[in-house]
Amino acid sequence: MAEQRHFPFVIANDILVGKGPIDYEEPIINIAKLILNNLKSQPNFVAQVDWVLLETQMCIEIANSDMLQKYDFSCLKRIIYSGAEIPYYNYTDLTLSLPNTIIVALYYTIETGIISYQSTNNKIKSSGHIGKNVMLKIIDIDTYDPVGPNVCGEICCYCVSMARTYIYNKTDHSLFSRDGWLHTNDTGYYDEDGEIFVMGRKIDFIMFRDYLYSPAIIENFISRYSTVDKVAVLGIMNAQGTKHPTAYILTKPEQHIDATAVFAEMDAKLDDHMKLRGGMKLLNEMPYALDGTIDRLALCNEEYREHPFTHTTIPYTDMQ
Repeated sequence: MAEQRHFPFVIANDILVGKGPIDYEEPIINIAKLILNNLKSQPNFVAQVDWVLLETQMCIEIANSDMLQKYDFSCLKRIIYSGAEIPYYNYTDLTLSLPNTIIVALYYTIETGIISYQSTNNKIKSSGHIGKNVMLKIIDIDTYDPVGPNVCGEICCYCVSMARTYIYNKTDHSLFSRDGWLHTNDTGYYDEDGEIFVMGRKIDFIMFRDYLYSPAIIENFISRYSTVDKVAVLGIMNAQGTKHPTAYILTKPEQHIDATAVFAEMDAKLDDHMKLRGGMKLLNEMPYALDGTIDRLALCNEEYREHPFTHTTIPYTDMQ
């Protein structure tokens, strides 16, 4: 007989409901109390960092640097990251370099606070289970109907701690549906175990020939090349009004990328609708938003800038 596992959720009418006992505010309060008590009892108290909260891009930067070889991280017991998923090879590098450190994901929005959190890193790319008093549903991007497990769609959330004043004060009232659910504009799904998987921002997804997919799939593929420093893939409209995936690439200093080899490997290993029909644009700098993520809007508007980012455009060549 298969082992029965208990998780703090129920699924009713394709809605995931957190039943507890997971409460993400209590451990944070306890940590703050512990630090304050140590500071009061020991004036010269020096804390050893045993956990950190990082954005995904920061984890990638650490994995690609020599930081883990130069410094002693033996006191670090847990890395909590939020944002997009960490590419598999970066995640593997971190786990091999930090064998005593648990690396887990956190999913939150400004409007709701923490939605889900991993307690252990048993599933790569998972953002864990939803917290107590949180409800989550995945809706079809076209019909807005709720969908069941393992079906990708837009993530919607409802919880008592939502910052309603903040939401109502924003000019974009489409975030909030009539029945009180927050539309996060993130896409993802949940599995049979109730674990949440966040795929990316809905606005960044590319539609080509009735296929809707995340550009992160192509970005992670190109990022494996050792000469690539940063990459962003966008759907760029051509003269016929069709969006073609286009890769904006920043190479490492004094490094060059073999575009022909990239096109050939992508054509052989990825689906037809993911071919880089928009070609590659090699950049002399990568634009960033205030939160440290790549500024995709700036890349879209590159041709209107006085000083464009692109210094070389390589058109796509069908290698098959």
